[in-house]
Amino acid sequence: MTRPDSTWPGGSSWGRLAPEHRAAIGTVLLLALATCLLIVALPMVGSLVIGAAVVAGFAGAGAATLYVLSRD
Repeated sequence: MTRPDSTWPGGSSWGRLAPEHRAAIGTVLLLALATCLLIVALPMVGSLVIGAAVVAGFAGAGAATLYVLSRD
């Protein structure tokens, strides 16, 4: 037996949300995703930048060494 509003007693009415509630849920999910992105992705990007700087430093030092050793 269903209720007049098509929900079961104690059940969810997810399919009957008003559009403004759906927009609010979408906004909350978007903010949660952005927060996870900031917590997880930014340190990874920072590590890549630091790693690239270290590799560039060694490459520059190697190039300078080769230049100095190749001069007569």
